[in-house]
Amino acid sequence: MIILIDAYNLFKTVLHVKFISDQQRIQFLQLFEKYAQLRPNNQVILVFDGGQDFYEIEQNYKHITLLYSGAMQIADDVIKKKLYELQSYDILLITCDRELRRYAANYQIESLGSLEFYKILQDIIKQQNKQEVIIAQTIYKTTMNENNDLDILMELGSRRLMIKDKDQDLQIEMRISHNRFDTKKDKKLLKKIAKI
Repeated sequence: MIILIDAYNLFKTVLHVKFISDQQRIQFLQLFEKYAQLRPNNQVILVFDGGQDFYEIEQNYKHITLLYSGAMQIADDVIKKKLYELQSYDILLITCDRELRRYAANYQIESLGSLEFYKILQDIIKQQNKQEVIIAQTIYKTTMNENNDLDILMELGSRRLMIKDKDQDLQIEMRISHNRFDTKKDKKLLKKIAKI
């Protein structure tokens, strides 16, 4: 799934500020980088206003993609263009901007609010951290043979084990009622959320 994020909208919504410092921006990028490593099947695209050029620039940042709108347009324009280009793909828009969410709906693209997505993201990271602690505490060597390369490989491999009931453990706290998910559109959104 492609997760298209209105980056400054998410940052400002979560932090409740008007301006984002470089340090805060880097922390968010590291968070999304960690998420992208946990979910390699999901492509994360963050769209920012501005940049160092007049026109749109795409930059890869490890496992995520950064798009800068440039001086000649705003992030909303880039997001609309991407929604149009990617409408035939499995895509989820992350923003609180009502106009962008309506635009996405015109192409039958699901959208999720920035704060809701951020809470889900935090739950995923928290769950992974718990899982890594549990796995690190339960690794047992079964032979007395010395092979450091194999030991390291086995330990690294075991850190990526998935807990079978992870969906049950992941508690998604959303600001909406559970009874809301009755229509086909709502069920489609729930399926997208499950892929996050």
